[in-house]
Amino acid sequence: MPAPLTTAQKLVEAEATLHSWMTGDRVAQWTDQNGESVRYAGQASLTQLRAYIAELRALLANPDAVAYRGPLRFTFGARRFF
Repeated sequence: MPAPLTTAQKLVEAEATLHSWMTGDRVAQWTDQNGESVRYAGQASLTQLRAYIAELRALLANPDAVAYRGPLRFTFGARRFF
C-alpha cells in the first residue's frame, strides 16, 4: 500500500490540476496515490477546487488550525433548531 500523501504533496497536485484546467487541458478526473478520485466538471467544480487549494494553503500555514466549516445546526423532522 502506498504511503499517504502529505498536505504539501496534495497542494502540489491540486495546483497542477488547476493549472491544467486553466490552460485548456481540463483534467476531468484526478486520482491520488490512495486511490481516491475527484471529478471536476464545470464552473462549480472549479470553485470547489480553488476552495480546496485555499484550505490546503491555510493548513500548511497553520498546521494546528482546524478548518471552519460553518455553524452546526440540528434538525428534527420539519423543525430546525439553531
